[in-house]
Amino acid sequence: MTEKKYVIDAGMGVRNGMMFLCPVKRDKDGNLVPDTSEPRILCDSLVDRVIVGIFHADGPEALDAFCEDHKDEIRRVLAQFL
Repeated sequence: MTEKKYVIDAGMGVRNGMMFLCPVKRDKDGNLVPDTSEPRILCDSLVDRVIVGIFHADGPEALDAFCEDHKDEIRRVLAQFL
């Protein structure tokens, strides 16, 4: 089974220690971009999933604030790759 690729959607926040994942797709130039037309997944397990980044629709400052406020949750999720 092919692992699906996702980004953490920082704009959706964290609920009960879980983060929302947004699937990614390739744009016309071949770059991976969040597929915001797809439903988000509230997730605490990465079985058959690969996180390729974190994004916030409100831009880099909002993303920085999310990462600072939720660094422990981000570490816990990303530790599943180690």
